Amino acid sequence: MDKKTLNIVLSLVLIGAFFLPYISFGGFNASGFNVVFGKDGMSGLFKSGTLSYMCLLIPIGAIVILFNSLGSEGSSMADYGYWMPLVGIIILSVLMFTGMNTGARGALTLNLFFKVMGYGYWITVAASVAVLVNKNRT
Repeated sequence: MDKKTLNIVLSLVLIGAFFLPYISFGGFNASGFNVVFGKDGMSGLFKSGTLSYMCLLIPIGAIVILFNSLGSEGSSMADYGYWMPLVGIIILSVLMFTGMNTGARGALTLNLFFKVMGYGYWITVAASVAVLVNKNRT
């Protein structure tokens, strides 16, 4: 598969994975979208609105990569777009861990944190890294 086609596929995977479960435990599921904007009339998981919107770097970066791949020539913004999903998932991971740790009164371990992460989260992590690897591929 050539570089351009793989970028298109990975960007679509990143967009789709944002709507899959990022948190999954005990019958509760929350997608990346739900984590930022809330679910069933509840607000998002974070009190600080500005940092929670930083998590939107994941789908915005995927859209930038998609438009860059579908276009005929690359733009300088596209270089930043390849980093946006990875930066977004790192920010989201830190915010989710600190938020869950506060709710667990400091008893949350990294092992338990990784157990409650849903498959949408792991797909996003893998696709974010794959996009960067594919960008540097010759």
